Amino acid sequence: MRTRNLISMALKALALGGFALVFGEVFIRVADPQPLIPRYITGSPEGIRANIANARYWHQTPEISVEMRINAQGMRDDREYPEQKPAQTCRIGLFGDSFFMGYELDLPETMPVRMQELLKQQGYTVEFLNFAVSGFGTGEMLRRYDKTARNFNLDIALFQLHGSDGNDNLRSNLFDVKDGAVSPTERAYLPAVGLQDRLMRWWIYRVISDKSHLYSFIREWASIEVRRVMALLRGRAAEPKTEQDEDEQVTDGPGVILTGALLKYGQETLAKDDVEFVVVGIPAGFGTRVRDTVPTLLPAEDATVLKVINPFANLKAAADQGQEMYYQRGHRHLTPKGAELVAKDISKVVLNSPKLASCRK
Repeated sequence: MRTRNLISMALKALALGGFALVFGEVFIRVADPQPLIPRYITGSPEGIRANIANARYWHQTPEISVEMRINAQGMRDDREYPEQKPAQTCRIGLFGDSFFMGYELDLPETMPVRMQELLKQQGYTVEFLNFAVSGFGTGEMLRRYDKTARNFNLDIALFQLHGSDGNDNLRSNLFDVKDGAVSPTERAYLPAVGLQDRLMRWWIYRVISDKSHLYSFIREWASIEVRRVMALLRGRAAEPKTEQDEDEQVTDGPGVILTGALLKYGQETLAKDDVEFVVVGIPAGFGTRVRDTVPTLLPAEDATVLKVINPFANLKAAADQGQEMYYQRGHRHLTPKGAELVAKDISKVVLNSPKLASCRK
């Protein structure tokens, strides 16, 4: 009798739990539809996150429906690249987060694809290798270059700078800085990757991750809270309360100082490999609002010794004419027009680089 009661209570609890989940899913879908932007992330031998190789998944919001295709090397691309660079070809590597990776954009709309076409029109044979991973800060970009990308014989490296980098670099803790001197460590930064890998083995989890509005809501809330706590532990006094406030974060303090030091270290390191180091600022924005963040993200003494591309002026001019530069109902990434303008600004600088002399037809 007791066993029967326990079974009955367990079944009732399961039924109530199932009802609560279904109700929660329906309520969120109706009251506050969530952008479905899953991140197919895993660990890597480098001790940092990587895109899951050969992954195929979709990003869906009220504004877009985009297929994300990852090649066998973990790049967002439809082809693989041999480490040996083809003759009379220049290679440009992109290091950044979801902006460089092209979240909320179809592959032909992403910056590397646009830039490759622009340079091709000018008579250059150039390959753009996209090493970007969602959530990356400067520290992770530098380790990706050091452990993997340097083997691909790059001519130019484009390092993205965004408002989230200060806190990202504090959280990752991949470099030691003492008296202005930067040194890499062997520390790993794999937040929740082990759990993610275990969950991704189950098809039901992949379906929930890709399709559930309730899960998307909970995941984003939990992600923000974890990042807030980690940044506090690493010396940051405050964190944004929502994903939409992410571009409002660090504009002074230890995160900015650390980011500037890492970028200068990156420039010095890549120069030893004869690779041109270029910083690309991504302004903050929402719809037709564009805000210049580069001057506050880079200390003045660092900005003067780095080659920095700031596309703010062209984005602001287009936005003032009513063109939407950033999506409003997803995760505030660049629209196709916004990505096009940034790609054009980068291409103008790259075209003036002496590095391209060897790949002109």
